[in-house]
Amino acid sequence: MSELQGNELILKRVEFNEISAEFENLIVFKPQLPVGANWGYFGPVAFNTEGGINLHEGLIVLAKDGSDALGEIRDWEQVFVDIEQHKFSTWRGIPLDPRKYTVIGDVFVTGVEKPSEEQTVGIKAIRKDLIAERQPHHLVWEGRLPKAILSLWDILAVDRLHVATGAFVSTGGSSPDDLRLGVVRFNA
Repeated sequence: MSELQGNELILKRVEFNEISAEFENLIVFKPQLPVGANWGYFGPVAFNTEGGINLHEGLIVLAKDGSDALGEIRDWEQVFVDIEQHKFSTWRGIPLDPRKYTVIGDVFVTGVEKPSEEQTVGIKAIRKDLIAERQPHHLVWEGRLPKAILSLWDILAVDRLHVATGAFVSTGGSSPDDLRLGVVRFNA
């Protein structure tokens, strides 16, 4: 477990080991957050059991005293839904203050209902000036339906000025061309 002390945040890379959703060869993990302090994370980690990168690590974060670096999520908006069979959907958080904060990762759920509080507890928004957006380059999983495709993408490698969070974004297609995923400034 590595820790990075920024100006406003403490970042720790940990293994996400609590399963929040499973579908065929996809497992979605969330972290066990430390008890006591108000630790959070930027979204679950997606893992394909049929090969690829054999990691399910991500960042957990803690805002330093007096910092407003992390924000709350007020609701969830649907990104993708399996409208034919209702087997799965993806959701993106809406920050309490969308002018100041953004939500980095998406949430995958089985079924078509909004993610439960149990599935999203600890997910935080982050102040926009503390991240950069990059095009995701790693296809984690692709689910093909008769009339639609859902793909989950993340970022494995970044420049030395940023830290990948482990979170993923989703799209109703097989290309990441229109996607952006936040990476945290190393000194945030």
